[in-house]
Amino acid sequence: MPAVDDEDEIMLDRLRLPETPPRKPRGRSGYVLMTTEAARAGFLALKCPQAIVWHYIHYRVWADGQPIVPLPNQTLASLGVTRWVKQRALQNLERGGSSASSIAREKVRS
Repeated sequence: MPAVDDEDEIMLDRLRLPETPPRKPRGRSGYVLMTTEAARAGFLALKCPQAIVWHYIHYRVWADGQPIVPLPNQTLASLGVTRWVKQRALQNLERGGSSASSIAREKVRS
């Protein structure tokens, strides 16, 4: 095996990658920054329009800072959700619960 001289050692030091410190785990859970239009396109591509309702609820809770949000049919229709899909989505969320918040409907009409 040939001996390594000082010039070779200097060249090897230049080629080595610097050591990076180990990453510290974050104390919070992961998150994604996504526009409502991107989420809508993804949910429709997955053939899951009910997920648009779930996304809209969470977005409004975050944006308004209030735990109770209105879900007008016209707004959801502009996102591609019919009132029947909205009704099924809310029933499923009530039954199955939601990971980030509880879903409960108030009866508006008598």
